[in-house]
Amino acid sequence: MRLWPPNTFSGESIRWVTASGRLRNGRDSASGPDCGDSGVRRRNRVVRCLRVHLHCAHVHRWFRVLSARHEAMVSACTWLSDSSAASCLSVIVGSDVVASASAYGVDLADSVALDSEQWSSERLAAVVAVQGLNSANGPVSFVLEDNGFEGSRELVLRTASKGGKAASIFWNVDGMVVFSCARRGKLLWSGELGMDDDLDALPRSLMPFAEVVASDEERDPVAVGGAMVAAFTGIQIRSEWVTDVNWCVVSPHVEQPELLTAESSGLRWDHSDVALALVEVSSPNRRLFVHTMVRAAALQASLAEDEVVAATLASVRVDGPGTVSREFESWERQRARENDQLWLLQDQAINAGGVGPLPEEKNRIYRANSLASALRYACHDDDLTALLGVADAAVNIFRLDGHEDQAVRALMSAASAAHVAEVTTIQGLPRPPSAQDRDLALDEQRSARQRARRDAELAEEATFWGGRPPTSRMRTSGGAYSLASRDRDLLDLLEPLPDTVLTAIRDWAAHRVLSDAGLWDLSWVQEATRGQSQLDALFDRLFSDPQVEHTDFLDRDGMRVSRQAMALPAVAAYSSSDPFDAACTALAAGGDGPPGEAAAFYRETRQRLGF
Repeated sequence: MRLWPPNTFSGESIRWVTASGRLRNGRDSASGPDCGDSGVRRRNRVVRCLRVHLHCAHVHRWFRVLSARHEAMVSACTWLSDSSAASCLSVIVGSDVVASASAYGVDLADSVALDSEQWSSERLAAVVAVQGLNSANGPVSFVLEDNGFEGSRELVLRTASKGGKAASIFWNVDGMVVFSCARRGKLLWSGELGMDDDLDALPRSLMPFAEVVASDEERDPVAVGGAMVAAFTGIQIRSEWVTDVNWCVVSPHVEQPELLTAESSGLRWDHSDVALALVEVSSPNRRLFVHTMVRAAALQASLAEDEVVAATLASVRVDGPGTVSREFESWERQRARENDQLWLLQDQAINAGGVGPLPEEKNRIYRANSLASALRYACHDDDLTALLGVADAAVNIFRLDGHEDQAVRALMSAASAAHVAEVTTIQGLPRPPSAQDRDLALDEQRSARQRARRDAELAEEATFWGGRPPTSRMRTSGGAYSLASRDRDLLDLLEPLPDTVLTAIRDWAAHRVLSDAGLWDLSWVQEATRGQSQLDALFDRLFSDPQVEHTDFLDRDGMRVSRQAMALPAVAAYSSSDPFDAACTALAAGGDGPPGEAAAFYRETRQRLGF
């Protein structure tokens, strides 16, 4: 990054301010001070860059200051970062809504409501014509993406700007802010603001904005990026543009393969030896090798029988490239769309507590995208590019099934043979699984997830039931739930007992608990044991009856509680029609007495039951 700016910039004065607040004008310091760069990076919204000026034994910090006009442009865009935590907004001059939608892969006929399930599973964007701003350069439109980034891609901006110019600002939850601009089908600059990206290609009128983000950590880089969009396009971004827009599904455009060499192939990272071996394949044998490899990749991906894949494979000749049909392009874009949906699903699983995709759910999307790449390369005019591209995609497909090493060995052997002879088969590859095998694997993973979820639910439930999941009979009993937290082992002993025994336990336990609390002989308590009674009404009676002698004790938590109030719920045992629930209710009330007495009460219960 430039340590000292030029004296003039687009006809405006460039100014810097010291830590003490004094302004310095670039024109007044033609040579500029002797600056030392003590910049440090911090990738969270902004990066601070200090410029230290040594003068008269004092150290000053120099900060970039925008002109009043530029400050006004930034202020007009401060609403952007508040409108969304992650988005991309593009302004396109010289392109109407239909053309802009096509450039961004937006299907205007496939709109999505805010309350639709598609909202969280699709990449969405809105394309809107900016009314009243048709200039000499043609119509103006803007594209707003929800958590998308198409507007930052070179492929998209080249297409969108063919009729004039386009600029975008992209930001996400990780603090990344990217500005991009293009004119007449050519990308001029794209980079992350505040990250000291090379600014040489950035239009000069935008330089003050980029430099102020790098020098002032208090700046909102999204607002500055919005001002850059406005400065480049001549269209000020307005908040009313993004209200009540029509959100539509985005199907991303797929990048076209570029020419490959051994040094640029994806194989160079982990399998450079394979790339070098493929380069040595004789020219007459390269197309046959491509023909063989792409079929092996389609079989391993379990997609060879897909109608579009089969048609594209049939077009790949042993002596020439295949044909990219419209059907294949549509199929390819659908695979890219599925890949985006997978990314959104994984993002929700990580950041919003959603359920992540299963391994086979992920891998079948990855396999399809790798096969799309292999087929695209197989249709490339350049023999070496086709050979390296198909091999790299094929290795990726085998890697997903854990057969990477086996596939690499087979490719190395086949490549060595193809140096001097034709290769019609690749020996040593694993048996490709069928589509039915894939479905079975997915079903097994789904069943395993359901079992794991059920086990987790039971484990969580067990924490409320004394460490073990309850039986179906226990789940229907409020008394059993209460007793489980006091003495789970006793609860398990009660369940198989006959009703007559359980009723006897109820009578003994309730009498014991109420008697120890001095409540059994009260007339209204006796009345409650003979019929249905509302416990709330009994508590009102408890605290209003002058005959009740109230006592208290310290519970396990050190809280002083009323013994009579803790014993009174034993009366509820007589309101239950289920002998098991009634016995549990009475025994649970016994566990709420003084801690020492409660332990003795449960020991006596076991003795009476013969345990």
